[in-house]
Amino acid sequence: MGRPLPATGARMSTLSRDQQILELRRRFEREPRSSVFVELAEALLGAGRPDEAADACHKGLLSNPGNLRGHLLLASAYREQGRYHDARNELARVVRMDGRHAPARRLLGEVLLTLGEEDKAAVELQAALDLAPDDGVARDLLRRLQGAAGAYDDDGTNSTRPFDLGSLHAVRVARPSEGIDAAALSAQAKDPGGDGDD
Repeated sequence: MGRPLPATGARMSTLSRDQQILELRRRFEREPRSSVFVELAEALLGAGRPDEAADACHKGLLSNPGNLRGHLLLASAYREQGRYHDARNELARVVRMDGRHAPARRLLGEVLLTLGEEDKAAVELQAALDLAPDDGVARDLLRRLQGAAGAYDDDGTNSTRPFDLGSLHAVRVARPSEGIDAAALSAQAKDPGGDGDD
């Protein structure tokens, strides 16, 4: 009987992800003023650990307050925690720092939709689309929002119910949970208005 069976692919990827997080934590402990907290937060969000990701961002942003990716990841962690007002405030900070940051504008639009602030969401989604015309998610959200704006209740009054993002999961490129795919978000944050070509 002797040898144990080799680990399955899922177990191996979990172990490697956990090992990666552990190594990033160690690096961050050795270099607390570095931007390695961004990689750590991305890995934690990817592992479905938004509380730890938010904590890493808080600590890292103390030494790197101008790190846009760090603020964007903090907003994503807040969103995954269901802290939509905090996510909105953090995203508004990113937009104040860089108004041409398309991923932040789109995510802000999504959070505003969740909060029922459709008019403000439309402004942010349009800004995201103006900055990144190939952003299919922003385009689909804006179209659906504009379609919903014409919806009226049975009594002829305009509905003021919050926009339902639940029906939009099919158009999202992000993972189906409340959060955005941290790796895709990070890639967009590195090239906020570009098409990926350098």
